[in-house]
Amino acid sequence: MKRQKTKMQKTNEDEKTKLTSKTSPHLPWEILRLIFLRATVPTIFVVPDCRPQGAWNLNTKMKLQLVSVCKDWYEASISLLYEDIAIYSLKQFGALMSTLDKKSSLAAQVVSLRVATHIPVTHLPLFQRLVDTVSRNVCLNLRRFSFEESFLVMDEGNPFVRPTNIKDPPCITLTTLTHLEIHSTLSIPLYQVLMSMPLFAGRLESLIILTKEPEHCWLVPTKPSQPLQFPLLRVFQYQLEYLNLQFITAYWAFPVLDTLASFVSPGLAISTQDEEYHVVFLKAHGKRLKTLLLEWPKPASDTTSAQEAIDTLSHLRHLIIPPFLDVSASQVHWLDCFLKDDVPTERLVLFSDHDRHTRFPNLQSYRFLDSDLVRKLPLLPTLLPPTTEECRFTFPGVDIRCDTSALWGSSGLVWDKEGLDYSSVALIGK
Repeated sequence: MKRQKTKMQKTNEDEKTKLTSKTSPHLPWEILRLIFLRATVPTIFVVPDCRPQGAWNLNTKMKLQLVSVCKDWYEASISLLYEDIAIYSLKQFGALMSTLDKKSSLAAQVVSLRVATHIPVTHLPLFQRLVDTVSRNVCLNLRRFSFEESFLVMDEGNPFVRPTNIKDPPCITLTTLTHLEIHSTLSIPLYQVLMSMPLFAGRLESLIILTKEPEHCWLVPTKPSQPLQFPLLRVFQYQLEYLNLQFITAYWAFPVLDTLASFVSPGLAISTQDEEYHVVFLKAHGKRLKTLLLEWPKPASDTTSAQEAIDTLSHLRHLIIPPFLDVSASQVHWLDCFLKDDVPTERLVLFSDHDRHTRFPNLQSYRFLDSDLVRKLPLLPTLLPPTTEECRFTFPGVDIRCDTSALWGSSGLVWDKEGLDYSSVALIGK
């Protein structure tokens, strides 16, 4: 019995050795990454938010779980965790820079950096030094920078203190950028953004400049000696007061611009000048436009000037407008409409099939979009393939079919975890 027991133990040990010595099967890195992309929400859909149950942090927790499963999963998913980083305070920024400086392999994964906090005026030079150090010496593959001031996460200092003298503001240098998104806020005046633009205009492929309050628009840069060239810029999204738009129209050049989103600043009193300079910009820089999102100020406005501008856009194929905008365009193949608040039903001229086909005789597709979707997603025209019948985005495995508010974790969401339901994100081919 003893010999038999010893023999059985040896046999079991031999079997265990055989099992552990076998190479465990694993999927290629590229396939694993595609699977992880299906399991997580693309960061373009979520706004950085420090709340534990915010959509951004829930998505980050999912990535952390994927990273911690095993070595193979770590290698495939670590780039998802580090490729888009959000900063909530200057202290966090300094700690992050220290970590990335010591681990160059992680620093190489960083592609996008979002700043989602208020930077006090007294700390602005420190913030600029950190950004410059990260982009020049640490994150050498940084391509996208976004400044989105969040009042959910206040840094120390009075957020309402304005700089008293910004005639010569320090510039933000981001040497490798191809995509820039700046929400002109209390921390970074629009004037400073415009003054910094020559440092990286030659490499930019997409640019977003948004102003939210009238106070951010009061100062216009001095006239340059020659126009500032954006030789690679194909996508431009702006929300500007007419004085700054007038400056950009006159002194910036966009030779290959093919996608434009033009928004009206909600904090400003809309005047005839605002409408006029939207149209002037289109006429000056829209010759190559294929996709145009045009938010017209109000239904009662005269649309004659808008019609004149659209008539000059011979390459235009995809048009995104409010349904009250009474325009015609025989060159347009794909039409998307979004409804603004408090618009009388009788002004929705494009709701009628007959009116649509009369104004757009070569129309192939028509869709009605959620106004929140249009307002909150950056670079929206590039995210909406015009040939599909529903709002299917070009990211792997993501299809928005229901309420989109659960995706970006904005202040409109309820604060408890039950209010964040990701069931509205359906997997294509599920």
